Amino acid sequence: MLSFRIPQKKKSDKVKEIIKNAVSSFGGPPIAFFASFYTPPYQKRLGEWMEKIGEALQRLEDERSFNLDKLQNNDQFIDILMYGSQIALRTSKEEKRKALRNAILNSALPDPPEEALQQMFLNFIDEFTEWHIRILKLVDDPAEWCTTHSVSLPTEIRRGLLDLIEVAYTNLVGQDDMCKIIWVDLHRKGLVHIEYMDDPTFFSNIEVSRTTSIGKQFLNFIEDPLES
Repeated sequence: MLSFRIPQKKKSDKVKEIIKNAVSSFGGPPIAFFASFYTPPYQKRLGEWMEKIGEALQRLEDERSFNLDKLQNNDQFIDILMYGSQIALRTSKEEKRKALRNAILNSALPDPPEEALQQMFLNFIDEFTEWHIRILKLVDDPAEWCTTHSVSLPTEIRRGLLDLIEVAYTNLVGQDDMCKIIWVDLHRKGLVHIEYMDDPTFFSNIEVSRTTSIGKQFLNFIEDPLES
């Protein structure tokens, strides 16, 4: 006589179900009308995101020895998971999606940042371009960044921070106006403590970190906890 084993539901499947419910909250006739044109790519993006988050949380449980089941009753984590997932579905930029994934994972770990800060950090990712995140990582520790990426620090500083940015990211050569707008955004959010890119301190010591305490907390929040 044949017997069949009913496959046990993976813990990561529970996470995927939460994300599906979060996405369904968009709802409404306008969304339904819009989705009728874009269902295939939207469903593909949703499926890939749920798979990625589910597997990452499962890995986090295996490697960090914490109980994934408890997260189902953690309202703060559920809020971050739902909100971060909604943001992720609005972008195709891999660097932003990776930052959102890491934020969700870090929110699941013990002693995450205060809930209001987590919400603010997710909003930053939503509003920022990939270049905002890249430039912030660069100025957090210019010397270490350049060493890690096999780039030499500029020996002659004529335009302040722009000289460092163009050495680090050659794609931004000649994009002064865009870089200045990005820097204004970072300063307004309180992530860097120097207001102007041609501040005299850049000329005296280009290697010094320019990120604030909040800037460092933000960068830590979007770092991959599975790689640390």
